[in-house]
Amino acid sequence: MVQEQQVTLNWDSIWVQPSLTMKLYVLFVLTSLVVAAMHFIKSWKDFRASTGEGGQNASLKRRTFSLSRWIWLNALVWGIVTATEIVSSLDRLILLRTFGPALILSFLANLFVPLVLSLWAILALYLVRWHILRRIERI
Repeated sequence: MVQEQQVTLNWDSIWVQPSLTMKLYVLFVLTSLVVAAMHFIKSWKDFRASTGEGGQNASLKRRTFSLSRWIWLNALVWGIVTATEIVSSLDRLILLRTFGPALILSFLANLFVPLVLSLWAILALYLVRWHILRRIERI
């Protein structure tokens, strides 16, 4: 006769401190937001300080290319962080040897944190890029 083991889980056993990968990712997202703010401020300074149309246009175009690279970098880093978090979350689930709705919800919540962070950073970068492109169109 085989006895089934009953394991009770509470939320304290499911909660895991953010990994080093996630901490570095949050730092990266904050850096991306700072870059977006700097480009936005510098585009205003370029627009006001520039006397020649060609110099102003070239400077603003460089900023849009830079922002475009940051947008793609954010998407790439998000993919890498998400894949890393999936692997580590699955490893934790295997080590717990219990599966249930609470664990599945915890797993899904851990997946959506980097997605939300990345989407906010990409939105900020995209809006600044859009603003600069509109300024170029008006020149």
